[in-house]
Amino acid sequence: MEFLLDERGRRVAAFGYHAGFAGAALGVEVWAWQCAHPGEEFRGVKPYPNEDALISHIKSVVTESSKIFFSFIRALLSFSKITDH
Repeated sequence: MEFLLDERGRRVAAFGYHAGFAGAALGVEVWAWQCAHPGEEFRGVKPYPNEDALISHIKSVVTESSKIFFSFIRALLSFSKITDH
């Protein structure tokens, strides 16, 4: 459990496992969005009925963006081989 404390050391908020899990998932989703849609504003988040639905969505977003991301990396590597002296 993570706690936020005020200047006197009193707990003002506490976050458990699920808050961290959701925050990590959102971080991965935003990263994947940025890879697939550079320069575009992130479209936001919708609620999920359960953990499995969230995980399924994150997997699909990462799969989609990884194709674009790795294509970009391959292109950069190919370009660097062409321009290498």
